[in-house]
Amino acid sequence: MKLNAARRYFLLVVLSLSLAFPTRLASAATASPETVRWFQTTTQSLADAIATGDHALWERTLAAEYTLTDEEGRVIARKEFLDELKGLPPGFSGDIAVKELTVDEYPSFAVVRYLYDEHETIFGQALHTFYRTTDTYRKDDRHWKLVATQATVVPSDPEPLVTPTTAELARLEGTYRLAPGRDFLVRARDGKLFGGRNEASLKEMIPLSPLVFVPKGGIYPQIFVLDASGKAAKLVQYHKFEEVVQKRVP
Repeated sequence: MKLNAARRYFLLVVLSLSLAFPTRLASAATASPETVRWFQTTTQSLADAIATGDHALWERTLAAEYTLTDEEGRVIARKEFLDELKGLPPGFSGDIAVKELTVDEYPSFAVVRYLYDEHETIFGQALHTFYRTTDTYRKDDRHWKLVATQATVVPSDPEPLVTPTTAELARLEGTYRLAPGRDFLVRARDGKLFGGRNEASLKEMIPLSPLVFVPKGGIYPQIFVLDASGKAAKLVQYHKFEEVVQKRVP
């Protein structure tokens, strides 16, 4: 009985403390304008140093335990990151603008989110890519140290690479079934291909080849596989790099 009473007392103390300090330690404070400016300037300067391969600012800013999770899913430690920071090679040029930066400041760390707006030219070919990036900083005394970065590419619609003929589109039309009640409709209209779960949800499909399409606003390629007669027999969607096969309904 005495042990049970002690346990109840302990739980009451813990509950009282949690009610007295409900979110103080977990809530982010509004970062001061000076702090936001520091992160904006520092983040932009770090981005500028990528093209030139300048290590100095990166070495001052990165914590010893720094890791980058890049857009390809690689986890890169500080040393490996700095070893790869060599600037753009011959034939490459570009710049990065840091936009939409926000700062959530906590007593001992900060979470910084922003948009990388990257323009790059590779042997005369212009590329324009956006990255959503999150940095986590640790506060050491009065200095901020970058502990981790997570970068993700923002999808954008590609330009059509081919113009399929009316006959090429017609052979792809039909209903493709994943499972009972899970159909995908493909329709050809006005020289374009459309797909969706029902007639109301049809979206334009952008052709990358006569048999490979990407839904507008989507990121997963759709590949049509023809049978011996030259008509589409199935539709293969590469969903997160895995095949999802939908067979055409006769």
